[in-house]
Amino acid sequence: MGNTRTLVIHAGTHKTASTYIQNRLAANRDTLLKNNVFLVSPDTRKVGRCYELATHIKSGKFLRIKKLLEAIPDKADSAILSDERLTQALIQEGRIESLARVASRMGFRVRLVFFVRDQPDYINSLYVQEIKRFYHSMPIEKYVLRCLGKRASRFDYFEMFKELVECRSVDVQFFPFGSAWGDPFERLMQGQGWRSIDGWKPADAATLNDQIGAKGVWLARKVGRRLASLGVERRLIRGQSRFIGRYANQYGWSESRYFGLDDNMVRHIRDHYFSNNERFSRMVWNQSWQEIFPPERRAMNVFELSDLDQRRRRQEFRALVDQVVSEVLQDKPDAFPSN
Repeated sequence: MGNTRTLVIHAGTHKTASTYIQNRLAANRDTLLKNNVFLVSPDTRKVGRCYELATHIKSGKFLRIKKLLEAIPDKADSAILSDERLTQALIQEGRIESLARVASRMGFRVRLVFFVRDQPDYINSLYVQEIKRFYHSMPIEKYVLRCLGKRASRFDYFEMFKELVECRSVDVQFFPFGSAWGDPFERLMQGQGWRSIDGWKPADAATLNDQIGAKGVWLARKVGRRLASLGVERRLIRGQSRFIGRYANQYGWSESRYFGLDDNMVRHIRDHYFSNNERFSRMVWNQSWQEIFPPERRAMNVFELSDLDQRRRRQEFRALVDQVVSEVLQDKPDAFPSN
């Protein structure tokens, strides 16, 4: 079949700018082709929609990946696909070996790429995402306890990836994620040795997934509580981040980013994962976790109505709660109990 080609699978992890990376991949599709790199996109409407593929891999079905590989042009030396949902599929026991065998028969060697984030930032970011999508409206203190309890394995990189790192049938790259480490898309490209003479095109600003900010989190929690008090079925409105997002964009709330963890919570999270973070970091970077993610203090940034000294401004924010609830009712009437 000739020389082995490379299939790069960028698989997240979650909350490490995957949407941004996917949007820039789409914007640079032609430039990638000039590097003999083919951008694989199961959903032609949007890069990163590999839900069906992730489901197939998780269940041990590889016909879908075979068809995707067959569609890659012969002239392409490499191919890349991206979806953060692939992480959980790929770490299932035996899945990566099976995927590697299928790819090898098609003339490809698999290279897995993951970005990882310091757990306090990860948990804070995930909390904001779940709040704005109305998954719940719990305070962040309770959310942290949940994350360190029944959800603790989700943030334990050593337990997640130790078997994958030891697998010799694939190559694996891990990149630290954070502002100190630079642009994640640029680092992904550099890590593969792909270059753009004229520079990589930016992402479409309209597609970026900005944080809703401290005021957006306040609004989302208040709306979530109101909806719960009205008996709204959350399953029918989950994932609807646009209700809060439109106001965050309109008023520029993302400029004041939410960070709800105080020093004690940050310390508690870091202590919880300290041992396995060290094991993971030594395993993949041959450095301590604290060298990669120095434990710098970060000031809390939350919003409460009491922060506003004008009564009129407080009334405006209360009115916003009513407005968003009304918009949800208009858009999702079936979620509300009938009178």
